[in-house]
Amino acid sequence: GTAAVSTVTTGRMGSVVAVAVGRDVALSVAILAVLTAGAAYVPIDLGLPADRVAFMMSDSGASLVLVANDKAALPDGAPPALDVERDWDVVAQQAALNATAIVDRPAYMIYTSGSTGRPKGVLNRTRSLANRLGWMQTFCAADSTTRILQKTTASFDVSVWEFLLHTVAGATLVYLPRDAHKNVELVCDFVDRSAISLMHFVPTVLVAFMSVWEATERKGEHM
Repeated sequence: GTAAVSTVTTGRMGSVVAVAVGRDVALSVAILAVLTAGAAYVPIDLGLPADRVAFMMSDSGASLVLVANDKAALPDGAPPALDVERDWDVVAQQAALNATAIVDRPAYMIYTSGSTGRPKGVLNRTRSLANRLGWMQTFCAADSTTRILQKTTASFDVSVWEFLLHTVAGATLVYLPRDAHKNVELVCDFVDRSAISLMHFVPTVLVAFMSVWEATERKGEHM
């Protein structure tokens, strides 16, 4: 997929690619392909109103959008689309990518909620991303034994380290099943069964999680 992304974005470092893929392994593959190709990714939730999706794609200057089995959900005027689940014939036709290391370039763009007006895209660079991942790896002592829970939607900044810390720490990335985050008991069961050792919660959810965790007398030796 990396070569295809590089070709469609015409090989321009700093190109923006919209990633409209559901929260599963395909999303991680799409994000890594975009970054490896030298582009920046902007996560797009196709469940949002069509006019907002169209605005973000236009405002970000995305030259390509990656989807997974749902090209039909794209708004009119969307950039060219590449289906990461189906367009393997397109990917197979691309030449291998000779990636060039760039010390500091755009890495990802995340839009604000727009609660006070139009959503605003905030562009973050690779130097800042590397700094965050390096700090997380040191602070959390993440290594090959660490099992990271991916549960945050890609539209929130917290998701970035969840998606990428494993690439620098050699850790294992484990996806929480879709919609399981809506039920604290399901989250507790999954964390326990999957031996998750690193995860993120906002304070209110953490309180609810720990309440259920302690009530069910889980040992949590892996955390």
